[in-house]
Formats: sequence, C-alpha cells, structure tokens
Amino acid sequence: MRSGHDAAAEPLVIPAGTVLRLAKDDQRAGVWSIWIRIERLGLRDERWQLVEGQQLAEDGTPMGRVQVWAALDALRRGLASLPVTGLTPRHT
Repeated sequence: MRSGHDAAAEPLVIPAGTVLRLAKDDQRAGVWSIWIRIERLGLRDERWQLVEGQQLAEDGTPMGRVQVWAALDALRRGLASLPVTGLTPRHT
C-alpha cells in the first residue's frame, strides 16, 4: 500500500484546443520556444509527455503539425496559468 501523493503519477488532462507556450528547455529536443495548439497527448514517462498539435506563429497563424516531447512540469505550469476556458485569448 502506497502512502502519500505522487503528482507525477497522476494522468495529465489537457483539453484539445488548449494553446501553450513551450520554452526551449521545456522540450526534450528543443531548439527554440514554440506556441502549440494541443490536439492530443501520446506516450509519457516519469518526466516527459508526447504532445501532438499545431505549431502557431506569434499571431496565431498555424505553421504545421508537430510532435513535441514536453516536460510534464512545464505542461502543469502552463495549465495552471491559463484562464478558466483553457485557451489563451490571443490564439483562439
């Protein structure tokens, strides 16, 4: 029997359409920071979550589909800072 609470083991729920900014260091193989409109979540391990969606330009213009291994703690921080709707107004 396990005691205590392990936040890393909890499933991460991000509604499709949510827009998050991922800094370069928040991606496993990041070269630059990106805006991504999340379409679905894929595989995950104890530190990283595969995120699939549309990369967005600063003005919200779609730039193509991407798959990014994102740090779980960065995704949780990003979700915590979103408005109640789960979407940032500038990219909806």
